[in-house]
Amino acid sequence: MFIILNTLFVRVNAQKYGDTLYIGKHNSDSNYQVIFIDTSHSNFHKFVFDILLSNANEYDFNEKDKNRPNNINSKYIGQWITVKKYKGEFYAYCPSEPYYNTFIKLTDSNLVINDFNEGFVSYLIGKEKRKRRKAIFEFFGHTGIKHFLSIKQKTKTLFIMKSSLFNVSKIYFVKRASYVDFPIIVNYCPINRCPEFTFK
Repeated sequence: MFIILNTLFVRVNAQKYGDTLYIGKHNSDSNYQVIFIDTSHSNFHKFVFDILLSNANEYDFNEKDKNRPNNINSKYIGQWITVKKYKGEFYAYCPSEPYYNTFIKLTDSNLVINDFNEGFVSYLIGKEKRKRRKAIFEFFGHTGIKHFLSIKQKTKTLFIMKSSLFNVSKIYFVKRASYVDFPIIVNYCPINRCPEFTFK
């Protein structure tokens, strides 16, 4: 862990002044926070998934109901992660709290989502409705409650998702492979968790 933090500190010092969005201290003199913009394809993109999915081995992403046939055949199958809008542009985000980013995986029969309180939660997909540039998935939790997730394509790589699981009206997602193509805002706070960056 020390090696990772040391590497991050070196990268912070390498940033140009214009790339730094915030420098401050929190709670004590030893707990500092630096928020800056790094380029696409940086080490921080990998770091986001290393932290976010650190306990992924404890969860079977291929979990499925063996008693029912595959009912989803969709271009939306795969891993998804949120991107954030700042001053009219979209950015990847390396947060202070790993679960700040919303992660979703769609398989041919399941939806897996990271939940801040419960970790990875799996839902069984009931059906998929297709429209021209939009798909709506109906899925069920272990309690039998029905939820929905709609995915609408905005650009070639950017998608808008709405869901009964989200507490906001819409969230912007990209496929995991496209995440590295976005510049990344890094919330570097090595000692403790710090407040997240406010996107405007």
